[in-house]
Amino acid sequence: MREDGIVSEMTQDLYGPAGRTGVPVSPSERLLGRRERAWRQGMVTLTLVFSDILFAGLMWEAAFMVQGVWGHGEPSKISVAAVGVNIALWVGLRGLLGLYPGYGLDQPEKLRRQTYAIAATLAITSVFAFALQLGYSLSRPLLVSGCLGLLLLAPPLRSFVTWGMMRVGLWGKPVAILGAGEQGARLIRALQREWGLVVPD
Repeated sequence: MREDGIVSEMTQDLYGPAGRTGVPVSPSERLLGRRERAWRQGMVTLTLVFSDILFAGLMWEAAFMVQGVWGHGEPSKISVAAVGVNIALWVGLRGLLGLYPGYGLDQPEKLRRQTYAIAATLAITSVFAFALQLGYSLSRPLLVSGCLGLLLLAPPLRSFVTWGMMRVGLWGKPVAILGAGEQGARLIRALQREWGLVVPD
């Protein structure tokens, strides 16, 4: 839901993007409204994916620095390659778990799915490293510190990014409120307070 209020998608389809009551719109105007909503949702997904990739890259760079401080020397080429695979795997699992964009999920469910994604990433990376007999070439402190950083810092980053998109009017989907009086007002206040709880299409 956008901060500027609850917008009825049915009203937009019937009366145009500006919500002009009583004035039917042409099919071309209706198509433009749908394209605008599709563009907005695409921007939301791209922003979330890009922010996750950028954050993961910075987190693994910090893990390399931690490894250097602990005196383990320069990372091997296999460790550097594993980091790239790890980031791609982590982002892909988050996508499979419905976190792009993640509409309709409350905060505990989002946190649960983000935890599943990093745990599955660590497990898959470890299994393949030992299956390919790369366990001694892959730095365990590097792997553990990188995954721990993603586990602890990725959820606050996601909240910050979604809050920023909500402030600029990108985050959310139009909803239709059926009801009036105090019950309708309470529902509107609840959606404005919990702006992440917008049921997806």
